[in-house]
Amino acid sequence: MINFNFFSDPQITKKDTGDLQALNVLFNYQATNLEVLDKTQEILERVVSFRNAGKYDGYELSKNGESGVFFFKAQSSENLYKMILPVLKDIPFLKGAEVQLQTHPNQDDENSVKTFII
Repeated sequence: MINFNFFSDPQITKKDTGDLQALNVLFNYQATNLEVLDKTQEILERVVSFRNAGKYDGYELSKNGESGVFFFKAQSSENLYKMILPVLKDIPFLKGAEVQLQTHPNQDDENSVKTFII
C-alpha cells in the first residue's frame, strides 16, 4: 500500500510542468539503499531520452524513505506511459505502483488525471 500522506505536499505532487503533461509514478520503497533508486533513475532517464518521448524530471522520497515519486514531463503523457510501461514492469519495487497521467483535454477544462496500477 502506498503511503499517500507523503503525497499531500503540493510541491511534491504538482511540479510545474508548463505546457507539458505530467506523468508521476508513486511507489513504495522499504529499502535504505539509494543505489537501487539511482540505477533505476539512470535507466528511466536513458529510455525517455533515447526515444525523445519527454523528460525524466527526477524523484522524491518521503522523509521516512518508505514512499516516493518518479516525475516525468511530455507532450503526451499517454504516449510516454505506453513507451515506458514495459520498463516500469521490469523493476521489482514498482510492482503495485500507481501511475498518474495528467492530461489537458482542452484549454477551457481543468487538468484531468488518469490513474493506472503497475
